[in-house]
Amino acid sequence: EEKEQYEGMARADQKRYKDEMAGYKSGPIHVDSEDEPASD
Repeated sequence: EEKEQYEGMARADQKRYKDEMAGYKSGPIHVDSEDEPASD
């Protein structure tokens, strides 16, 4: 069925999202917080 295709895409998307968030967190965030507090 088509459902399997979408589930596979969702899993791949979830992994990519996790990888991006991991890279984002290890990047600029703690550098910014040293200089100034987050504005939002």
